[in-house]
Amino acid sequence: MGFGEYLSSGAEEEFIDSERRKEEWEFEHCPEEEKREMVEIYIHRYGFSKEDAEEAINLASKYKEFFISHMMAEELGLLLTDAPGDEGTTAASKGLVMFASFAAFGLVPLAAFFVVHTGLVNHNFNTPTASFFITALFSCVTLFILGVLKSKFVAHNSAVRAGLTMVMNGGGAGFVAFLVGTSLQHLAGTKQVLD
Repeated sequence: MGFGEYLSSGAEEEFIDSERRKEEWEFEHCPEEEKREMVEIYIHRYGFSKEDAEEAINLASKYKEFFISHMMAEELGLLLTDAPGDEGTTAASKGLVMFASFAAFGLVPLAAFFVVHTGLVNHNFNTPTASFFITALFSCVTLFILGVLKSKFVAHNSAVRAGLTMVMNGGGAGFVAFLVGTSLQHLAGTKQVLD
């Protein structure tokens, strides 16, 4: 998961850098054309009068870095979070955060399964079926907590709704993985996991 995030973030950064270089070249070599494109956007998208749009764009174009970032957002839909030359959040740090969160949250249901399945708790729960359902319960609780935490960072209206959404998404993915696993197990002719 962490490596996938690293590759994805790296590709996104490369794409944005490439588009930025194109916009910089266009602004250096055809500034009037770039300004005209932005005036059209202001008129059609935001309802500016032609005069107001030209005035706003002429003012903004005096500040090259701002104007290029603004063009990228308006023309291409690419929002830049870092200033040019600023390292900001790197693909490697995003990958590391993804790995750490995946490992931390993934250990909760795994630890629950280990504790129950090895008999470290009440022996009445030491069956494959009990282990499965207790692990599923811990997975749901972990997903709910993760959804609530996510809601705090993205200004979600309802923490409970965000938690339940995360449980539904994660639970659905887990259920599909379980079905694939049991189907493959059945095709291979091996013993069922749940008694």
